[in-house]
Amino acid sequence: MLLHDSQYTEDEYPSRVGWGHSSIAHVVSYAQIAAVKSLLLFHHDPLHDDDTLDAKLERARELWGDGDGTTDLAREGLQLELG
Repeated sequence: MLLHDSQYTEDEYPSRVGWGHSSIAHVVSYAQIAAVKSLLLFHHDPLHDDDTLDAKLERARELWGDGDGTTDLAREGLQLELG
């Protein structure tokens, strides 16, 4: 599993280069290069509402494609079982 910052949409990112955060496209590309089976997106922009987060997840899944693995959003109270 890769847990990765995904603060910005692809449209927002160009005006925020160098701020230390990633776009959805960058995160998915990195996850694919690393050949992870699971991608968990976190560090959401506090100005993004639930609809925006859902759209970011939809975009990430679109970029991820039909390959193996899953993509999801980290959410408050989320618990993961490691092992």
